[in-house]
Amino acid sequence: MIPPEDFTDKLQRELKSSPQPCLVPFLKKSLPHLRQSLVMGELSIEGVQAPRVQTGMLTQQVPLQVYY
Repeated sequence: MIPPEDFTDKLQRELKSSPQPCLVPFLKKSLPHLRQSLVMGELSIEGVQAPRVQTGMLTQQVPLQVYY
């Protein structure tokens, strides 16, 4: 799992864009909900595999795996 700070730094470099100061707080707040929705089957995203967790063990530490 890559921390939101590292992800945004890499994204900026790849896109050659200016810093987006609101992106890290947004990711920290929304990624746990996205992970939970993927695990619960409430949401699916093409190319993204839902994190695997044991029943009743969902936490914010579950990494989101993206396949390109």
